Amino acid sequence: MESGDQLGLDLLFTSGITRGLPAIVPVAMLYGTPEDSVAQMTYLKKRGYQVSYIEMGEEPDGQYMLPEDYGALYLQWATALHRVDREYKLGGPAFQGVTEDIKAWPDARGKTSWFGRFLEYLKMHGRLADLAFMSFEHYPYDGCDTPWENLYQEPGLITHIMQVWRDDGLPSNVPMFDTETNAHGGEASVDIFGALWLADSFAGFLTAGGKSTHYYHALPYSPPHPACPNSWGAYHMFMVDGDYRIRQRTSQFFAAHFAASVTERVPGAD
Repeated sequence: MESGDQLGLDLLFTSGITRGLPAIVPVAMLYGTPEDSVAQMTYLKKRGYQVSYIEMGEEPDGQYMLPEDYGALYLQWATALHRVDREYKLGGPAFQGVTEDIKAWPDARGKTSWFGRFLEYLKMHGRLADLAFMSFEHYPYDGCDTPWENLYQEPGLITHIMQVWRDDGLPSNVPMFDTETNAHGGEASVDIFGALWLADSFAGFLTAGGKSTHYYHALPYSPPHPACPNSWGAYHMFMVDGDYRIRQRTSQFFAAHFAASVTERVPGAD
């Protein structure tokens, strides 16, 4: 885990972290082949692991892919994966954490919206139905310092970027998933700021009509965060020692626990 956070599929499904529930599983696109992804999903299917959604690729905007190129790969993968199981629910593109529309080089019509052009590509090929969900990451702040005024901006930032995706042409019946989010690193992330930000961001996402939001990083991580010299642990609910044994719960653990207990007491809460 020191060199990264990519764990094996068997460990993921048998560790208990999924709580026995279906999981969202990613497949590689730009650095993979349809055959690789078919083999991956066939293996999971034979093992009896439950999958709710398949996220197609990751951060194509950060890899400077043109939307049409991503669209072409997306349809190749969709065709291949649906041969394994017609019921697979596919989506993406798992954008990087942005707060404004993503721009690409203008096409022949002068259009620059990355997501808008991707959606048009699917429509032109009669395959918009292959997009069962839209996913993005949400990291609204840069750097390791986290000033308090950022906290007050969060509801507006998450609401705005979700409206941007709808304005780009995402149909109202296609749900949005925030598949990776947390406050940026530094000491504030594991202090009171981190707890308040978690509550503010998740509530803002759901209020804006989001389907599901996903906490990063749920797995214990050893301090310090490599990118933040002022960090004694970031993105996490737990402080661990060199053997990954939990030694301390952080503020976000208590915030999540409180939110869950409140939800359980509210009739009809989901």
